[in-house]
Amino acid sequence: MRSIFIILLAFIFANIGCGPCSPKNLRKDAFPVTAVLNGSQVQLINGYVINLLGIEASLESEKYLKREVLNHDVKLVFDSHSPLYQMSMGSGVTGEVFAYVINDRGICINSDILDHGISNISIIPYLTDSLEPYIAMAGRYAQIAISKKDELEGQEVKASIETLFQEVIDACDYMNPATRNLAVRIAGQHTGEFNIEQVIDIFDSVRPPQWKYVNDPRGVEFFSSASNTILNTNLTGDCDDFAILMYSLLTSIGGQARISFAQNKYMGHAFTELNIRDIPPKTFFQTMYSRFPEFSIDSLHYKIEGESVWLNLDWWAAYPGGKYMDYQWRFIFYPMEHQYFIENRTEKI
Repeated sequence: MRSIFIILLAFIFANIGCGPCSPKNLRKDAFPVTAVLNGSQVQLINGYVINLLGIEASLESEKYLKREVLNHDVKLVFDSHSPLYQMSMGSGVTGEVFAYVINDRGICINSDILDHGISNISIIPYLTDSLEPYIAMAGRYAQIAISKKDELEGQEVKASIETLFQEVIDACDYMNPATRNLAVRIAGQHTGEFNIEQVIDIFDSVRPPQWKYVNDPRGVEFFSSASNTILNTNLTGDCDDFAILMYSLLTSIGGQARISFAQNKYMGHAFTELNIRDIPPKTFFQTMYSRFPEFSIDSLHYKIEGESVWLNLDWWAAYPGGKYMDYQWRFIFYPMEHQYFIENRTEKI
C-alpha cells in the first residue's frame, strides 16, 4: 500500500494550479506542521489546513498525528482532482487542501494510519488517480459490475451470484470446533442465553485493531473460512473475511445473522448484520451506553424488516450499530438458511 503512494509522487500536480501561498511552493516543498486540528486535519506553518485524503477522524488517529507529524516537516501529494482552494498572500484567509501527507522519513501518513487500523477509510469523490488503492485497502469482493435491475436478473449473473454464495456458505463454518470454541470463550464473559453483552464482547474481540487488514491475492477473490482465520491468520484478512468470521461466531452461540456484499460507484464492501429482535430495547440501549461511554451514541444504525431488527456490525465502526456505508445495491446472504436477496437502492442515490 505504501509503495503505491510513493509512485504517485512521480505524476502528481499535473492538473492542479496553485497561487503563491508563501515563498515556498505548496506542491514541491516541505512545510512544518504547527497544529493537529483533529484525527484527519493538520495545519501548516503557512496557515493551510490539510485534510488527509481517505482518512476518517478518530481519537487514535489524532494521537498518532500529534506524535508523528506535529512540529515536523511534511510534503504533500495530491490526487489530480483533489480540491485546492487558492488564497492570495496577505489576505488573512487560510486555504484547505485534500492531500496525502508524507513525513520527513518518506512514509505516507494516510497509508500508515490505515495500516495501524486506527482510522476508518473515508472514500470521497476527490479520489481519482488513487481510488483503486483505496478500494483495495477497503476490501474487494467478487465484483459484478451491474447497474440495471433487469441485468441483475440475468442467468449469467445469477450463476455468478450463486457461485459466490456457495463459497460464502462453505466459509461460514460455525459448527467447526475452532470457531465454536472461540465464540464460547469470548461469550462466557457474560453467561446465559444469547445476549447483547456477548455480541459486544465478540465484536470488540475481533474488530480492528485486533483485526489486521491484508488484501486477497491479485485478481482472485478468496474467502477465508472462520476456522482458518482463527487458527492460521491471527485475525488477518479483508472485509469479507471479517464479515464471515463475525457471522460464524455469532451463529455458533445462537445468534441470527446475515452477510451483505454492498456496492456503490466508488467501492465494494462486506459487512455482517445481527437480528436483535429478541433483545429488549431498553436492555439493548442501556448496555450500549454503559459499554461505550466515550462515544456520543445519539443514533444506532439498524434495518427494520417486518419483525426483524438487523443491527449493523461493520468493522469500520467503533461499536455495534455504527453507520452503514452509502451503498447503491447489495446482495444479502443468509448462509444458514441458504437464501439470498438483492436490495437495489440505486434510485435513492
